Amino acid sequence: MESPLMPRILPKFPKSNFQRILDRILHANKLADFTAFKNTPEDFKTKQQESFQFVESTFPFYIRPEHHVMSLLVPGNSKGEYWGDAAHFLLSNKAHGFPLWSEFEKQIRSTDTKISCMPHISTNMTKLILKHEQHHQLDQADGAWFASSPFVLAQLPFQPVLLFQWLTQSLFLLSNFEMQMRGRKDLPDDTTWRKAMKDWNINIETKVNEITKSARKKHHDYDYLMKNNLEFKKRMKKVKRRSSGLAVEPRDSRILEFGNEYSVSTIKLTDSLDIQYEVRCQNIVSQCIGAHLNIENFEKEKDNAMRDWQVVQFLLPCFISLYRVITAAEDSQNDLRQWYEKFLDKLISTFEDEKVGVRRSSWANILKDIQNNPDLLSENTHEELLKFFDRVSNKFITKVKICQTAFDHLARCGFFRAFYEVLETNYGKNKKSSAQSNDIATKPSVYWNWLMWDFFDRMEQAMKEAK
Repeated sequence: MESPLMPRILPKFPKSNFQRILDRILHANKLADFTAFKNTPEDFKTKQQESFQFVESTFPFYIRPEHHVMSLLVPGNSKGEYWGDAAHFLLSNKAHGFPLWSEFEKQIRSTDTKISCMPHISTNMTKLILKHEQHHQLDQADGAWFASSPFVLAQLPFQPVLLFQWLTQSLFLLSNFEMQMRGRKDLPDDTTWRKAMKDWNINIETKVNEITKSARKKHHDYDYLMKNNLEFKKRMKKVKRRSSGLAVEPRDSRILEFGNEYSVSTIKLTDSLDIQYEVRCQNIVSQCIGAHLNIENFEKEKDNAMRDWQVVQFLLPCFISLYRVITAAEDSQNDLRQWYEKFLDKLISTFEDEKVGVRRSSWANILKDIQNNPDLLSENTHEELLKFFDRVSNKFITKVKICQTAFDHLARCGFFRAFYEVLETNYGKNKKSSAQSNDIATKPSVYWNWLMWDFFDRMEQAMKEAK
């Protein structure tokens, strides 16, 4: 549905040093300053400016390495930023994904002035959960880690949005490297590395084009995208590791190194509880990725093999970090700590369960879940799903709020409202018209609703058992 053309105040974040340098090089601080926009009609120029501001505030979004490896150590001055980072990253990857990117492409190519792109998080909520600097681009060290980590590489064939982010980051790193190396005369063979860089850039750009075409052709079918990206697994075995320095060392079978670096770990009883929780989460994700890497025939195995582990990877560690906060806080109580330990143990164990584990995520299985839970997941029961999310959130918050420090940390995900804001805006007691809420989607994402239903159901089950 197209929204009327209304002025929207989109989130703005501090510019990185690289962005400031780029502004000076281009002598441009605004999109309107570029030559291509000099003779553009004002209403169309306004639309394009807003479109690119929308991109900057919505996607692609990068998250720090500690989130990827599920080890969030909370600094003493933390205000709960990790909740905001994880919430925005998951929304960008799962609620938005390729459908929104495809819609954005239509928007910027169209000659009218209407705005059709709306995210699954409002401007106000974005400002609330991301009061700190947003990571439009990782810094050099984190970017090099993200581009070369076996743990990230192993996931790329199965996480299309993560693959797009990896390609974008890799292209940025290589372009930045090429800029720095331009004019250098002290290399042994100037033409060799230039040819290697050219070939590498062509390979990346080719894959970006392939993904874009796939998304445009059948953007609503996650199974199709995953099947397309399984072909990438063969190419990934030939990925060349490129560090932030001058050394460019080719290494084969980078994906296979995943098994050596992130194999299932043994939990040591001598470890603290928070470390044990971390290891359990890492094991769940590692086993999921390993099972996907062993898929031989996608069409035959997808309904049994496909599982989406990113909620475990990015959301569960936030609960572990909150446990660290509760344990360390001066205003915490022993009863809360004991209850939270039981709750967290039960929550993680729902993903370790042999019968259910990480829920199967092929569309056939999602449709089966919708048929088996029509009161919550059918299109006519969005209000009931909203009540369910509210009920579970309120139960958890009521338990935790006796520790003000932990309660304040939860504010960085809007006390869980960030995860179901689209439902609240369009189906809640104070629902808004499309004209009032033109900065947020008017139609919920089926896949996102399913993911959140699964997680909140596990939360409710864990709270019951923790009693």
